[in-house]
Amino acid sequence: NIVQSVSPLLESREVVKVFHDCREDASILLHQHQVSLAAVFDTQVAHSLWLERKNFDTYQASLAEVLRTFLVGTYRKHRWDELESREMVPARWVERPLQPQ
Repeated sequence: NIVQSVSPLLESREVVKVFHDCREDASILLHQHQVSLAAVFDTQVAHSLWLERKNFDTYQASLAEVLRTFLVGTYRKHRWDELESREMVPARWVERPLQPQ
C-alpha cells in the first residue's frame, strides 16, 4: 500500500509538506488510512492570510491563481494559462485513465 509506505513522511513534523487546499486530502488520509498529516504548508491558506494582511476580502483561490500572483514565471513556464482557458467538461472527470489532449 503506497499510503502506508509514505505515512512516516506524511506524519513527520520534521519535513514540511506543501499542499494546495489540503482539507480533503487530510480527511481521506485520516479517515481511510489513519494517517495524520503534520507540518503542512497550505498555499490556499497562505494566500488567504496574505489577502487578509492586505485588507482585501478573502476567498478560496485556485492553485493557478496563487501561482499567477506570486510565481508568474512558473505559471507561464508550465502553461497554466492554457490549462485555465480549456473548456471544462465535467463528464470527462469520471474517465480513467485520462488521455492526453
